[in-house]
Amino acid sequence: MLSRTEFERYFAAEKQIGLIFIVFSILAIAIAIYLYFVQKTDLLKGFSIPLLLLGILFLTQGRTLYGRADELMATNVLAFESKSAHTKEKELPRIKKVLDDIALYRLAEIGLFAAAALLTFYLRSKRPELNFWYGLTLSVAITALCSHGLNFMVKKQARDYAQKVESFVNAK
Repeated sequence: MLSRTEFERYFAAEKQIGLIFIVFSILAIAIAIYLYFVQKTDLLKGFSIPLLLLGILFLTQGRTLYGRADELMATNVLAFESKSAHTKEKELPRIKKVLDDIALYRLAEIGLFAAAALLTFYLRSKRPELNFWYGLTLSVAITALCSHGLNFMVKKQARDYAQKVESFVNAK
């Protein structure tokens, strides 16, 4: 059954996931900058570009998750305790949209991984002048796989929370 504690637990976990995304993104950006400017091989320059883009994307996503968690928790706890219709009218549609978005992201990540893995396999034994493209496709494959793993973690938590919210709304 949904309770104040469930809201607090879910949004605390969302805030932690936001921090994980931020740490991961800072690490990815730092590695990408190092590879591009210090190592200077075509392979590593190619590898650094998708890593930098992933870092920027995850930094934005992490800041959003972390920044809004407290406000969403306060709003939902207040609405829950005052028995308002907010949970049914706002929170349930919001979490369902989150789940739909995660499903879409995961499909895109799988497609991106498959395409990048095929290109990486194709480019691995080609001429040295293709090393940049080999590094780029290898990095895209790895970052898509990492992103898929992080979104798997987010999906599990969001799905459990959505089930509790839905059972609460249906019980009213």
